[in-house]
Formats: sequence, structure tokens, C-alpha cells
Amino acid sequence: MNLLDGRLADAKERNIFWDLYKIKLEKLNLQVSPKMKRSYEDAPQLDQQKHFDLWADNGVQTYSEFSETKFWNIADAIAINPWLKKIEPNTWMLDIGCAQGRSTFKFADKKINIAAFDISKALLVQAREENKSNKYPAKISFIAADVAVLPFKDASFDYVLVYGVLHHLPNLKTVCRNIVRVLKNDGKYFGHENNTSIFRFIFDLLQRFIPKWYEEAGEHETISPNHINDWFEGNGMNMKYRTSIWVPPHLIDLLPEKIGKYVVLATELIGNSLPILKKNGGILLIEGTKNI
Repeated sequence: MNLLDGRLADAKERNIFWDLYKIKLEKLNLQVSPKMKRSYEDAPQLDQQKHFDLWADNGVQTYSEFSETKFWNIADAIAINPWLKKIEPNTWMLDIGCAQGRSTFKFADKKINIAAFDISKALLVQAREENKSNKYPAKISFIAADVAVLPFKDASFDYVLVYGVLHHLPNLKTVCRNIVRVLKNDGKYFGHENNTSIFRFIFDLLQRFIPKWYEEAGEHETISPNHINDWFEGNGMNMKYRTSIWVPPHLIDLLPEKIGKYVVLATELIGNSLPILKKNGGILLIEGTKNI
């Protein structure tokens, strides 16, 4: 399903659709819209769309290759496993910015309904293929859509998952207001972002000389609890935070997987025990509850 609006939609694809269903559409008193215009305000999202379409298939690094490294397998488990324990059966989850299903499939063994969407149709094709080739307990639908104009009714979801997405987006107060709108009362928000850690410069330096991946970040390359509190202010969300990851991926990917896992878990224990380190892990993990 393609629910991208005029800013991000493929004009050629829309015209083909119109030609196929012209008679039926005209009977509904619908007309061809004026030529879709794209303005400077659309540039950030268009850049993101182009970036992630490229990540679907290129000669340097695909999104699947990035997300399936030893480091991310360990880091994703640390982030997501506590959330998995809170998922109730027969509920609804919205996965915002699902890419090729990286975050979605982490929840696929739960007997829930998942609506997952992204602005990259190229990555969504891969997600749908993966979903078809496996019989997951979860019922999953992959949709092309934009978080700025969420195409869902108010209070539709028990959980909203935003996994490494906010730091790519513009207009974050609007985005967060939309997220709260579609979340049920007492519903849960699960988030994962780059933290504004005092140790971030180490990672940035390593990335400059030995890049592990290539990212097209938005205005906020890193995000702090203060940012989240500001963007969700007045929307009835109660937020809690923890941080994770005190060792660079460059080191973990050099180690055998079992040793890398032990190193990460040992540093998690130390990092979460010492006050000076506790808020300065590389990843900010967010759990919020809507209470209006």
C-alpha cells in the first residue's frame, strides 16, 4: 500500500494509477490534481527518501548489511529485549521508519498486529519479501507513508516503535504530536536514538577515518532527553530514559561474536553502575506512556 503524499510520491506511478482507474475515479468526482510541486520545505524528507532508497541496493553497503553486523545484533538485543516483555497479545503496534523490516521483525514472534511504514519504497519491497518468505506469528502490513502526515485514526495503536528515526526528521514537534495522536491512552512509546553523550567525539573521530556506515542525519544528529521532553511537551506523555553502549562498533566488529557480546555486556554493567557514565551511553533508549 502506498500512502505517500504529493511531496514524496512518485508522479509517474500516480499517473499510471490514474490511467488504470480513470473511469471509476471520475465517477467518484475525483480529478487529476495539479502537477505535484516540491518546495524547499520538502528537501529534508526528499533527501532522506533518496538516501534510504540508495541503501536498499548499492555496491558499498546495504541497509541489511549495516543492521546485521555483530555490533548491531548485540546492541539491538539490549535495546529491544526489555520492550518485548511488555508486549501483550492481540494488540496493535505502529513501527515508524521500518526500513527493510529491521525493527519490525524483532517483534514478529509476538501474536500481535503490526503496521510498519517507511518513505523508502525500495526498502519496503525487501521487507515485504522477507515477510512473505516467513510465517511469523505477527500479522504485519508494510506501507509507504510519511510520519509528518500519519494516515491513521486517533488512538489506533497500543504501541508505537520509533527505532533510530527521529534524528533523520524535520519538524519534530509536529512529528511527536502525530505520534501521540495515534497512540491509545496508556499506550507505550518505544524509542532508540543517538545520544548526546560526552563520549560522542570518539565515535565521530573513528567514523571520520574508518566509517562503519554512512548516515544522512537531519538537524539533530544526536538527541538528548531534553530534546524529547521539549518535542512531546503538553502531549500527555510520561517519558523514562536509559542509555546503552559504551564501546565503539569498530572494536566490537573486530572481535569474535561471543567475546564482543561479553565486552558489551560487561561495559553495560559498568556504565549503568557509575553515575558519571550512566547518562552517557552512545544510545538513548526511550520508553513513554500516554496518560491523558
